[in-house]
Amino acid sequence: MTEPRRWRPEAMLLLVVAAVYLNQVAFTLYVLAVHDGDPGFVSRYLPDGWFDLWTPAFLADLAGRLPAAEFLAPSVLTVQAFWELPFVLLAYLTVLRWLDPASYRFVAAGWMLWAAAVAHTAVFCAVELLLPNPWTAADVVVRVVSCVVTPWVLGRVARRDLGGPGGPGDPGSPHAAGARGLLLFGASAGALGYLVLVVYDTALLYNLGRLPGRAAEVLVVAAVLVAVRVGASALERRGRSAAPDRLAGVRPEGPVLGTVAASLRHGLVLFFVPALAVRYAMSFFGSPVLGLGVVLVVLSVALWLGFREAARHLVVRERVLTAVAVLAAGVAAVGLGTLAGSAGSSPHVEVTLGLAAAVSLVSVVLLAAAADALVRTLFPVTGTHLE
Repeated sequence: MTEPRRWRPEAMLLLVVAAVYLNQVAFTLYVLAVHDGDPGFVSRYLPDGWFDLWTPAFLADLAGRLPAAEFLAPSVLTVQAFWELPFVLLAYLTVLRWLDPASYRFVAAGWMLWAAAVAHTAVFCAVELLLPNPWTAADVVVRVVSCVVTPWVLGRVARRDLGGPGGPGDPGSPHAAGARGLLLFGASAGALGYLVLVVYDTALLYNLGRLPGRAAEVLVVAAVLVAVRVGASALERRGRSAAPDRLAGVRPEGPVLGTVAASLRHGLVLFFVPALAVRYAMSFFGSPVLGLGVVLVVLSVALWLGFREAARHLVVRERVLTAVAVLAAGVAAVGLGTLAGSAGSSPHVEVTLGLAAAVSLVSVVLLAAAADALVRTLFPVTGTHLE
């Protein structure tokens, strides 16, 4: 019997992005053919920064010869309302799978995926209602349909991809491990985050006209992403062949870096459901204090869970040293990330937060690895293996 095809979230994300850009072409054809190239019929209902159209000569010629162009009307806001949820969820799930496939399986094959779909859809619908227009009612209905269809499809994909219930930090699963693995993961997440922002700006905000000007940088970032993922896969294969005891639960990190890695895994799982609400609270809904409070609570819980996981086989002295080192590395990394974010200038809050997060992640990984080396030198530990 033929084994069923397995789809990874990266492949499905590419399909969703292709569908989003195909709708952009359909929208452009509709505007050219039915509204003489003027998007004012819809742009007047939405904030500035939307509807920078791409209208090359061949597309204008095609629009002029297109029969029944009015049937492309759903490309105005409605089609994108369906694809936005799978786009956001797949981007997050892709990053989570890169870090820890067991955590991805736990999230995507269970109730958390449905909870995230409902939470994200509630945010999207709230934004729709705050920006009323003639398409609002249809868009809300389409988003509700997407909320039902998307988690059902993605859950089936996740179960077929990996199988089993899994769980955050399952030692029997390959994962981004060690300083090099975590840095490669950070580079992967950063590159994907940049590409996600490009899709949002050029497609989900109907600004296809901005894409040609960003094509070169998109290609460079995409090439970097592919190279980093190839390197991460090669590192994982070498780690598995050189240290088969990882399958028995032995982690390659020291206790400080192990706490950072475990906290990152738990943090991504915990942040999955409220992520979009926090993002909009910090910008669109004008509640940055509330959003920051949720982030701090998630980080605190993740740090506690990560420390408990990484240090549970250490004696009291080792636990104290690990806790002090983790807190010192964390404070320094957050400080460096905050400086980097404040130094950057961008109208998009995601760019500022992404830059701060990237600098913080690199800093905490390097500082944690250095702390492990220093602790091993000054205070030889007895807990050499961490499950």
